[in-house]
Amino acid sequence: MRDPINLTQPPIVGRGGLSFRRDRPERAITSSYVRNLPLTERDRQMLRYLGEIGYATTDQLTRLFWPGRVLRTASRRLLRLWEMWVLDRQPFYLLPDYGFPRQLAYMLGRAGVKMLTDVDENARQRDGTLLMAHNVLLGEAIIRLTEKARSLGPGHSLSFHGEAATCTAFQWHDKWIRMRPDGLALAEYVDGTEQKEVSFYLEFDRSTQPVRHFVGKMRQYEFYLRSHEWKKELPAFPGILVVVWTRCRPKEEESPEEVVSRRQTIAEKRLGRIVEELLSATRGTAHGLRWFCQRLDLVGEAPWRVVTSQGVRQAPPFFSKDGAEPRSARD
Repeated sequence: MRDPINLTQPPIVGRGGLSFRRDRPERAITSSYVRNLPLTERDRQMLRYLGEIGYATTDQLTRLFWPGRVLRTASRRLLRLWEMWVLDRQPFYLLPDYGFPRQLAYMLGRAGVKMLTDVDENARQRDGTLLMAHNVLLGEAIIRLTEKARSLGPGHSLSFHGEAATCTAFQWHDKWIRMRPDGLALAEYVDGTEQKEVSFYLEFDRSTQPVRHFVGKMRQYEFYLRSHEWKKELPAFPGILVVVWTRCRPKEEESPEEVVSRRQTIAEKRLGRIVEELLSATRGTAHGLRWFCQRLDLVGEAPWRVVTSQGVRQAPPFFSKDGAEPRSARD
């Protein structure tokens, strides 16, 4: 398995820009063209994933779809998919500010979008690049959880549905509320001799908005739980994963190691404030939500901080009966 990016170490940033091809033959992207493309099942899985997440880096796609293989193997196939207009790509120069090496980010190309919309006209279209950082970081959390699941052996897995698939509108008293989670994931795990599963919403916080903005989203989950509208779609109300990270530019005369430390400190303070807000909102409620909070660099490695109406406790890095089973909806 390819190791994840080590966010506790300074990223390796080469001089100048990325070297990559920018020209490819024009194609008429028709239904006939996409039907005859020589795609593998892995290619199709990757398209479905990008249709959900929007953007992913070369490293992320390698770890998710070529586990245990070298980056060069994945890069050759990604280049071929780009040449066929199945994928598009562009350099993501801001990645080092988040602790990642500078690299290409991939997204659906015109042929990729055509393939998905021919099957489902409501399939995700191309996002604006303003969401690139958010979606790449959200994808990093998903992939780290997937890698943790794989490391636990057969019977452990993770699947993901993006914002477009999980957005829901519901009525709360005299108001209609449109709730837009960043995603919904399903974790399968082994509990003794039984195969079980648990679902959870995802919220990624880049520390770009005031904490009160997060509090607003938090209350939407509370209203959704109390409305009972979720019972039309879900067997139990999901837990909610909150992952926090932040952008941190080097200051003058600041070493790379100092930048890493400052980024972790800022993210930890942000996480602490979110946990405090969740505690304040859930304390004393009889049927509260279950919030699982962690910094991005610790996802899959350290226990989650779980906030419920009974206070804060810890849960395993991946999920089990003792970890993320959403009992709050059944108590």
